[in-house]
Amino acid sequence: MDPLLAIMSPTITTHHVLDADDGRILVDGAGGPEWCDVLDSGRALTCGTGDEVLVCTVSGRGRPVVLGRISPPGGSQVSAAPGQDSVVIEAVADLTLRCGEGSITIRKDGKILIRGTDLVSHAKRLNRIKGASVAIN
Repeated sequence: MDPLLAIMSPTITTHHVLDADDGRILVDGAGGPEWCDVLDSGRALTCGTGDEVLVCTVSGRGRPVVLGRISPPGGSQVSAAPGQDSVVIEAVADLTLRCGEGSITIRKDGKILIRGTDLVSHAKRLNRIKGASVAIN
């Protein structure tokens, strides 16, 4: 082992993101929440609350450094090509967007479930409901 590494004793662990602010990320550290710097790889690191990140801590050397975000389990991913306005979110089995009592679930078999206390549909032009059969009530 490199003698310098032995003196510095780097530790790499995984943590969950609690907050992000001005190039720093707040993670759930072992001793409580801890602010980390972000490794500058030339690409902006996009993290959201709850994301899992890889953190490098060097004994006696300032703040820990977030090395990167770990992809969600199950092969899920979020991607956007540089300079494009669209985002693709992919999941292997199910994808659910949830807020309070409302949710939208997309299943791999093609079934889409929309749930909520009220469901409102507005269209400036045509609002079409199309299917092999349509059941209302």
